[in-house]
Amino acid sequence: MDFARVFRGSAPCSCQAAKKSSKNSIVSLLREPFGLPFGELIALSSHGNRVGECLPSSAKQTMQRKKNKPTKIEVTTPTRAESELALRAIAMPVFANAHGDIFGGWLLSQMDLAGSAVAVRRANGRVVTVAVTAMSFQRPVFVGDEVSCYAKILKVGRTSITMKVEAFARRGRSGEQIQVTEGVFTYVAVDSESKPRPV
Repeated sequence: MDFARVFRGSAPCSCQAAKKSSKNSIVSLLREPFGLPFGELIALSSHGNRVGECLPSSAKQTMQRKKNKPTKIEVTTPTRAESELALRAIAMPVFANAHGDIFGGWLLSQMDLAGSAVAVRRANGRVVTVAVTAMSFQRPVFVGDEVSCYAKILKVGRTSITMKVEAFARRGRSGEQIQVTEGVFTYVAVDSESKPRPV
């Protein structure tokens, strides 16, 4: 049987099982971890030959070890690069309108407090809010909701810190936590005379 050469000038496999295979043989390119050099051609016969029959003993041992190796389940845990919980508060009736919905201004102030708390630690001193952009109110907040604000630093300039703040509300006894709003806050580090200073 005539086998086509693999690109880069690799030679056909000299495996006996490959030479005796029929026209219906399946041609497969095997790489690591089977221990074969790149580009070596292996023919898998349609008469029942298995991959292991065409491999050297070292490759067979590698395949057996991988087969018996238990599956590892990776559990991701939050890192400092991810958002951190910066503030948690309960939405009280005093912050609600006539329909029982919490004012957006109150929620915005909580997000500002959360972002500034993280910015103060990063700047190691006083900061002021200079901009609020990309503000998006997605769901209403009701009286009694537990509001959690998470902050993440997006960019640090010479005197400024740009922060993404997300707010989530936990509803009553169900414990359902849904995202209610998010926004991008920019803070500038200032000195005792309220003048910008390096972060």
